[in-house]
Amino acid sequence: MREFFEKIALRDYSKNIKGEFREKDPEILRDKIKLIESRSEYFLNTPEKQTEIYEIQEKKLEIMKGLRENLRKIDNNELVEIEEVEGRNVRNVKKEGDFYFVDDIRVTLGTIFTDYDWGNDYNLDPLTVPRDVRKRYIVERTSSLIGELLDEQIAINEHSSGFTDEGKKQAYGTRLPENKKESLERGGFVAEKLVKTILKKLEIDHEAEFDVKDVDFFEDVEYKIDFIVETKNRLRGVDVESDSKSTGIQFTINTNKDVGEKKGKQTEMSKQKMSLTLEKKVDDLVLVIIPLRHLMARYKDWVNAGMPPGGPEADNFDMKKRIIRGVLRELISSEKIEEYCKKLNKKETPKQEDVATKKDKITMETERRIQESLENGSIEQNYLSIEQIAQEVNSLNPRERLSNSLKELKAQKAELKDSDLSEISINKKRELNKKIDYIYRLLWRLSEIEKILGDNLILDENRKTNPDYEKEKRYFQVKINVLFEKFKKRIRYTE
Repeated sequence: MREFFEKIALRDYSKNIKGEFREKDPEILRDKIKLIESRSEYFLNTPEKQTEIYEIQEKKLEIMKGLRENLRKIDNNELVEIEEVEGRNVRNVKKEGDFYFVDDIRVTLGTIFTDYDWGNDYNLDPLTVPRDVRKRYIVERTSSLIGELLDEQIAINEHSSGFTDEGKKQAYGTRLPENKKESLERGGFVAEKLVKTILKKLEIDHEAEFDVKDVDFFEDVEYKIDFIVETKNRLRGVDVESDSKSTGIQFTINTNKDVGEKKGKQTEMSKQKMSLTLEKKVDDLVLVIIPLRHLMARYKDWVNAGMPPGGPEADNFDMKKRIIRGVLRELISSEKIEEYCKKLNKKETPKQEDVATKKDKITMETERRIQESLENGSIEQNYLSIEQIAQEVNSLNPRERLSNSLKELKAQKAELKDSDLSEISINKKRELNKKIDYIYRLLWRLSEIEKILGDNLILDENRKTNPDYEKEKRYFQVKINVLFEKFKKRIRYTE
């Protein structure tokens, strides 16, 4: 952010809110109205806009107060329950042996720590999850909350300030509170979030020798930095950092040549602009172009399925490798990059089969039966045709049924008071959360079935020009039968 915005507005607002003054502080700091009016004159905007910024600062201080209380709870080994808000999920995490689970879905620490960006919050079980993990999670989640509110403050100030040129006001306007939801669902922002969380997970889960750092909205707009990768160079044989290099990443999924040239010029201009500032943000700034086809379709499917843990491409290892190679190729050695890519497919333990999640087992069973069918060149006799399954899906009307069940469960949960910390109330909330997560998993499975039905229609339309039509048709039929068989059994449990 602008350094003087932090010093002259935010810090002074905090002093006024907390009533913590020093003798040398000017008298104006003690008068809220005069302070707001003076800052609006300084930034060439209105008292109304500065009042919005002041009120957000109050929220930030209240969140920090809540953090201190939550850390106290963790020290007392109490459960820190995340408050549910519209548009976000709250799920429960427990640890079994060396693994973390959200119900029967196994997740990594990287997923737990980065899923805030994907609208998922977690209640970490104090009986099984280590204290240092719970503390780190609550601190990082609070940091993300504060960062979002800071971006809103920057957007309000810069969009209304007489210092901001008209071209940039449009960019700042996208992050105003009234425009935020729409802007955060655009393809470019979703792709940027995907890339950033993949790299952060690699850093957390596999101790990669780099840090991924967020930037505030001012740095994004002014310097065209989406995030920063700080690479760590170590002296051979010495377990201390010798030096590090910070590289600003400007990311785009647009492969159009003209757009690429324009972005390249923006990158060079940003480098020159940063070289003139007193505070050096990064050592270098690079433009990374990676096409991510079908990302928004997958994103919408993932949202419709209830936003399961890990984001819209949690199991897409090919995409993850493409992103890692694309972003890091100019920052670290190719050998180190390939080492990281191999780690993505590594089993977390030699005994993975013993603790495989239900999701793992379904995938393994599906692929096994698909391969048997393809090798034998035949379809099992009891398999329905894809058209028959389409008719059954229509008659079941599962999406409406699941959505109604979800609404009913959420209504039951809303009736439970947050202030009620009795064992009965906590257990009831946990039980409802498990049922809600179960519905979300069924919605995700339904999305997979619906995707196969859609892909099958496209396959039939192109059957005359597709030499692999019969093979792909068999693949679809086996896969949808296996998925639908499991789905029908599970949807009965929701009634």
